[in-house]
Amino acid sequence: AQINSGKGTKDNPIDIYNAVAYARPGQKILLLDGDYKVANNLLIPFGIDGTDEKPIYLMSESSDSRVVLDFEGTTGEGITLCGNYWYIQNVDVTNSANGKDGIHVCGSHNVLDTVNTYKNGNTGIQISRYSSAQDKADWPAYNTIKNCNITLNNNSNATWTVGHNGSCGIVMMNSTYATKSALTVTAAT
Repeated sequence: AQINSGKGTKDNPIDIYNAVAYARPGQKILLLDGDYKVANNLLIPFGIDGTDEKPIYLMSESSDSRVVLDFEGTTGEGITLCGNYWYIQNVDVTNSANGKDGIHVCGSHNVLDTVNTYKNGNTGIQISRYSSAQDKADWPAYNTIKNCNITLNNNSNATWTVGHNGSCGIVMMNSTYATKSALTVTAAT
C-alpha cells in the first residue's frame, strides 16, 4: 500500500505527513491496515502537541490489526517524535537508514504501546534530546514504552542506560527486548 494525499476519509485518506502536520489535541490519526513503503522520515515536530487529557493518537484503524511503516530507501530515522502527549499504538517501524534509529523520542509524556521496531539501522527506540542546543528543561521526560518488541536492530554499541537517578521518566511495562540494540536512553548525568 502507498501513502497518498486525499481528503482524510476512509475512502480517500490523507497522507501521513499532512495528517501529522494538522493534528490537534484529542484527534486520532487512524492508519489503514497494511504495509507502507514510506518515502521520508516521519517527523512529528515540536509544537504539534496533545494534552494530558487529550493526547494525539497515531494508531491502526482496528485494535486487532497492525500497520507496518517500512522506511527502506530513506536517509533518516523512521519516526522522530518531538511532540508531547502522543499515543502511538499497533504500529511496526522497520528498515530505517543505516546508523539511524527506528523511533527517536525527543518529546515528553508520550506513550508507545504495542509498537514493534525491527531491522532498523541503529537503535529500535531511542529516547534522548533532539539536539545539543536544546535546553535541559526541554529534554524528554515521562515517556512510557509498554507491550513493545524491540528486536534485530543494528546498534552494536547499544547500552541500557536509565540516566541519573532514573531521571528520564521512562516506564517499561510488559515489553521484551533482545540484544543487538534493544533500547537506548540518554539523560543528564
